[in-house]
Amino acid sequence: MIKPRLILATLLLSQLTIVPSLTAEEYASPVKAEKILITTTAGDGQPHRGLKTRLLSANGHPVRAEVASTMDALEMGLKHRSGLGWDDGLLMVLSTEKRVCIWMKDTLIPLSVAFMNGDGVVIDMADMAPGTNEPRCAGNNIRYVLEMNLGWFAVRGISRGSRINGVR
Repeated sequence: MIKPRLILATLLLSQLTIVPSLTAEEYASPVKAEKILITTTAGDGQPHRGLKTRLLSANGHPVRAEVASTMDALEMGLKHRSGLGWDDGLLMVLSTEKRVCIWMKDTLIPLSVAFMNGDGVVIDMADMAPGTNEPRCAGNNIRYVLEMNLGWFAVRGISRGSRINGVR
């Protein structure tokens, strides 16, 4: 029996973003889905940069995160982007747990950042202003960094000790 497919269409800031090929069950439980998708647009309507997208869950809220795991993608981050959909973000995946610092050079949008260990537990957070070269460093070794719109984590009730599901 073929499972029915769900097309999730979200209208954010006068733009339509379509994420195809998820069953209703997969969308409800993105952690179990372990499905990586290619999207047609980045959250701001700009063409994607060839990054895969992973569905995450934070405090029960779905997050559609572009995945940066190569050195080029990690260095590019969200530079030169003019916007980001409210539930969209960038998941930086490091090869091993280590202490890292990030900055906002050439990044045009304000961001909130969660630094996570290998289990997806938030161990540090930072709010970052656009265009600054001041580094923000994680207090401990981390494996993942999730960048979202400024204030997203606070609005969703996510703080140190919260778990972001689906990062692995």
